[in-house]
Amino acid sequence: MYFQVASKLAVVSGTDSFSQAVNMTGGNAIFFDLTVFNNTGATLSAVAQQGNDLENWADVGGTITKSDAAVWAATLVQSIAAAYVRLRYSLNGTSKVAIVGAGINVANL
Repeated sequence: MYFQVASKLAVVSGTDSFSQAVNMTGGNAIFFDLTVFNNTGATLSAVAQQGNDLENWADVGGTITKSDAAVWAATLVQSIAAAYVRLRYSLNGTSKVAIVGAGINVANL
């Protein structure tokens, strides 16, 4: 099942941003995509995180890193054992902003 977790999200440098949590019921893998609509010259990273209690999160892999605007990328993350996943977005630099869209597709592989 596909979940859109970001649409025109402004990611600001110096502070991590996070997507909504997605329930992994019936799945053990995700395929997530990232679209960068605008980027002010910084490097944007998105990484999948997993957690069981919606408070404690750990990176599970599948990092996408982009420094260009108007690009789309996707990656597969397998062997997820937690009940929930989310995406963590970070942007390097000072006074930088990126506008992104993202989605998570839950699968049982």
